[in-house]
Amino acid sequence: MAKTQVGENSTQKEVQSWELSAELWEKIEPFIPQPKSRLRGRGKQRRNVGGRPPANSRTLLAGIFYVLRTGCQWNAAPQEFGSGKTLHRYFQRWTRRGVFKKLWRARL
Repeated sequence: MAKTQVGENSTQKEVQSWELSAELWEKIEPFIPQPKSRLRGRGKQRRNVGGRPPANSRTLLAGIFYVLRTGCQWNAAPQEFGSGKTLHRYFQRWTRRGVFKKLWRARL
């Protein structure tokens, strides 16, 4: 796999082509939609409706980049990124919201 160097000083770290450096993540993070609140109602009636907590956006994006870069199937992605179904669901959701087009326009 292709590796790129990240950093400005002599302690540069090599990063895989699908990994997100801290610098790059800081630029990308504003484009990632915030997950919906699981709280419903107003005032004293406000309560948690339950459900699964949202996955980590940075890990998901790294997993999506891994699948796109390597060409593997969604379900063949390493478990460190989460399940393939979750990766694909977020990929579809973010594609519909135009996240990747916005990143492309911002030249990230």
